[in-house]
Amino acid sequence: HKITIDYFKKLVETIKNLDTNKKNIQTIADKYNIKIHFEPEIIEHAKLVKTPKTGEMTGRKQINDYIISIDSEKTYEIDDALSCVKLDNGNYLFGVHIASILSYFPYDSDIVTEAIERNQSIYLHKKFQLADGTQSKTIPLFPYEFSTKTGSLASSEPKFARSYYFEIDQNGNVVNEIFYKSIIVNSKRTTYDDVNKVLKDGSDDKKYEETVRNLKAVTDLLSAKNKTAFLYEQIKENTDDYSDLRVKNSGAQNIVYQAMMLTGQRVAEFFARNNYPFIYRVHEVNEDNAEKLQFLIETLNKSYGGQQFEKLYHILEGVYPKGWYAMEGKHVGLGLEHYCHCTSGLRRAADIVAEHALEVCYDKTPSEEELEELRQDIESKIRVINEKQKPIEWFAKEYKKVNRRHR
Repeated sequence: HKITIDYFKKLVETIKNLDTNKKNIQTIADKYNIKIHFEPEIIEHAKLVKTPKTGEMTGRKQINDYIISIDSEKTYEIDDALSCVKLDNGNYLFGVHIASILSYFPYDSDIVTEAIERNQSIYLHKKFQLADGTQSKTIPLFPYEFSTKTGSLASSEPKFARSYYFEIDQNGNVVNEIFYKSIIVNSKRTTYDDVNKVLKDGSDDKKYEETVRNLKAVTDLLSAKNKTAFLYEQIKENTDDYSDLRVKNSGAQNIVYQAMMLTGQRVAEFFARNNYPFIYRVHEVNEDNAEKLQFLIETLNKSYGGQQFEKLYHILEGVYPKGWYAMEGKHVGLGLEHYCHCTSGLRRAADIVAEHALEVCYDKTPSEEELEELRQDIESKIRVINEKQKPIEWFAKEYKKVNRRHR
């Protein structure tokens, strides 16, 4: 009988905690003006969106390359995929294919307006209950129907994309590039573990293996040229800060990292070179402060380790400056004169603003009136996005703290 009573006591306590957590997420979300659920009309809009058909060529390039996506096993918002072939001249043709939000929805539509107001998908440490009764750790930028199905590059069905092609020589230089509005088909959905296994042991699927080895070769060339700030790299790797690229130095993760960084760099350089209005990702650091922080890390690392060292990075995360969006500026952490977020429109609002700028300035020749309209739009969107970053960070941290308390 005692065992039965204890069991029911634990069951009641668990239910209480679940109910408390359910209330807490809405209370915390309201505190920081975070939207958790979508209005019915937005969900319906996402369900009714039209999808491309193979052979549909209107204003787009049909891509027939062998393309793979590389993500973690639990990722369903797949917004990037890669291709790579070695050319007769010894160079590599490196393709980066990004899910195109604005091929599904107009830029001024309600669903895109809300996505920009939401700013980004929010990844939490503990599941919460959705309106339909299911549970998730993610508050998405778009309804799941779109972000994990229609717009995601996960399945082997035709998808609207933007395809960025770079010809890379043996010194890691971009010698040619061209961007397309495209329709692609993901030839193979893979994971980081899958690709690392192919790099180590090979594969019976020779086309897959050839693509993986070409991707490894070309991103090794890019790695040799890119110099990320050590402090930036260490803080990104040891904290929960997902505001910028997390630096990866080996295997499958480095392949994806180099692809995303190259695309963000080259798109940003196109706008800078032409003096067009644009939304840049900016990161600036006071060099004296950076040297002091680096000295602190090195000193404490010699004296402490393990858990204490991990706590150190969480302290430094609050001191070391994060990136933000602006119409000009460098990205010191990545060591780039120009950089942008343009590879994750399913999860980040800034990438949608960048895609709109491509529509205006790359897909056609813009008029002076269009450039002025774009400038004003980007200025207003930057204000909205920058102002939302801190509340999202505070919301995620408070939700994590509350759920630890209710364990």
